[in-house]
Parts: sequence; structure tokens; C-alpha cells
Amino acid sequence: MARTVVLIYGILVLLGGLAGYQISGSMASLIAGGGVGTALLVCYALAAKKPAMAFRTAGMLTLVMLGFWSFRTYTLMNEGKSIMMAAGNIVLAAVVLGLLAYAHFSAVKQKAASEG
Repeated sequence: MARTVVLIYGILVLLGGLAGYQISGSMASLIAGGGVGTALLVCYALAAKKPAMAFRTAGMLTLVMLGFWSFRTYTLMNEGKSIMMAAGNIVLAAVVLGLLAYAHFSAVKQKAASEG
């Protein structure tokens, strides 16, 4: 399940970066979204052989995105602009973190049950 979450989130972040560039000409969106989305897709590929490293990295990247979108929401609110997209990204990142944490603790529980 965790690999699928990372794959879907990676694709969404990558497409979001492309959309930000396409809609507003934002090179920062293209670089950030493209970079983080690509890194998440690499985590997805690595998860088959090195799951601990891949999921930790995916979690850290998700935390970075959560921090970015929190800051972006704050700046949009101060500018009097709509925060819908930024708030939606915060919710998405929080859900991804929750699913990764659930997958982690489920794996730990399964390992403990099989050992003793």
C-alpha cells in the first residue's frame, strides 16, 4: 500500500509543478514540483529493494511539501487571495503522511507478531 501512495503522490506533485508552470508561468513551480515529484517517483522505485530508506525519504519530502504549502497558505491569506489550492495540498500531504505512518506501524506490528 505504501508504495502505491508514494507513486500516486509523486505523480500528483509532478503534475502540480507542470500545471503551475503552464497556468502562471512559474519556473519555481516547475523546478520544485518537478524535482520533488521526480524524487518521490525514485522513492517508489527504490521501495522494492530498500523500503526503509525509500519511505523515510518520501516522508521527509512530504514534510517539506507540508511546510511549503503551510507557508504559502499564510502568504496568500496576508495577500487576501484564495487559499483553496494551498489548503488542498496541505490536506493531501497530511493524508500521505498518515498513510505512510499507518503502513510503517502495521509492518512493525506484523514483524513483532512473526518474531514472537
